[in-house]
Amino acid sequence: MLVERDNDMFDMLTVLAGVIGPAVLGDNVQYNFHRLIKGDRVNGWDNQLCNEPGLILSYERRWRPFFRVSRPGVGIDASPNAGISVGNVLTQGKTGLTFHVGQNLEGNYGPPRIRPSLAGAGYYRGVDAASWYLFAGAEGRAVARNIFLDGNTWRDSLSVEKRHLVADVQAGAVIQIKSFQIAYTYVWRTKEFATQDARHEFGALSLSAKF
Repeated sequence: MLVERDNDMFDMLTVLAGVIGPAVLGDNVQYNFHRLIKGDRVNGWDNQLCNEPGLILSYERRWRPFFRVSRPGVGIDASPNAGISVGNVLTQGKTGLTFHVGQNLEGNYGPPRIRPSLAGAGYYRGVDAASWYLFAGAEGRAVARNIFLDGNTWRDSLSVEKRHLVADVQAGAVIQIKSFQIAYTYVWRTKEFATQDARHEFGALSLSAKF
C-alpha cells in the first residue's frame, strides 16, 4: 500500500508472506538452470534451512525532496527515508538518503527492489515521451533478526554470527518511455556475518509497465 502526501512524502506499508526451505524447490530450479547453461553443480543444498512459513511486515516513510535544484530539462534532488520491518524472516530498522539527477524526478519514487534494500517503491507517473535519471544512495540498517543468518525460528538449524549493523551503497540509472520503465541498480553491501570473506556486490535489472 502506497500513500502519497502532497508530493513531499509518502508512506508505504507492505506485507510479504511465503515459505522457506526445501518446499520452495530452489535446489531443483538451480540444478536445472545450471544444466541448461552447462554450468557447474552448486553444492550446499543439504544444509539449507528447514521448511518454515515466512512473514515480514514493513513500514517505510520517504521524504521527497530534502532539497531540489531545477533547471530546464534536468533537476537534482535528495530523498531521505526511514523504516522498520518486523517478522520471523527479517526484523530491522533502517535509515538512508538517495540522490537523483535527471528528468521527471517529481513523478518517480525509485525502481522496485527486493528487501532488504534502499528505498524504492516502483511507483512512477507516465510521461508524454521519454525521461531518465541517475541515482546514488546509502543506507544503514540495524538488524535484530535475519533468518538466513540466524537459522530457523522454532527448529534447530545451521547459523552464523551475524553483524547487527550493515550498510548498503548503491547506484543506477532509470529510463522511462511513456508508461514503460527500465532500471538497473548495482549494490555494494558490507559484511553481514563475522566469517564472511568479502563484502557482497550484486546488480538488479527491472522492467515495469504502468496501465
